[in-house]
Amino acid sequence: MKLKLILVLSLTLLFISACSQKRKVTVSGTKKSDILEASKQPIYSVNLIKKEIPETLKDLKVVYQAPKDCAEYKQELLLLDSVLGEDLIDKADEKNKKTTVNLGKAIGKQVESTIPFNSVIKSLSGAKKHEKARLSAFIRGQSRRSYLKGWAAARDCQTKD
Repeated sequence: MKLKLILVLSLTLLFISACSQKRKVTVSGTKKSDILEASKQPIYSVNLIKKEIPETLKDLKVVYQAPKDCAEYKQELLLLDSVLGEDLIDKADEKNKKTTVNLGKAIGKQVESTIPFNSVIKSLSGAKKHEKARLSAFIRGQSRRSYLKGWAAARDCQTKD
């Protein structure tokens, strides 16, 4: 089984390198970490490396349960922000509406789209199931954060001390 996975991975990497020889694309502002993350995409597709689900999100079973008080709200919100990243709605600037694109994710999606039979490979390797579980956990976390913010607004809890 491992031999088959290594063969599929090798062929995938060979295909990607052949595609990259056809044209040169220069993107300003790329970081080494973005390119490294994009280069790992074929390895994620064959499920040799998994992006782990954070423990905070794994333990999150009940999304719509009110915290005991404002202090617990603040503590849980900080924990969720550290795992999920900043809430983009809070950062909305009415004067300069800017859309920020994570270059690493964009390159990774492009690499993923060039892999032949990628969805079949992901299904067979179990990567698709893990990807769905990870996405589900992040959606639960974002829903929890939204619920907490609504709860705090109704009770006039301040997020900043």
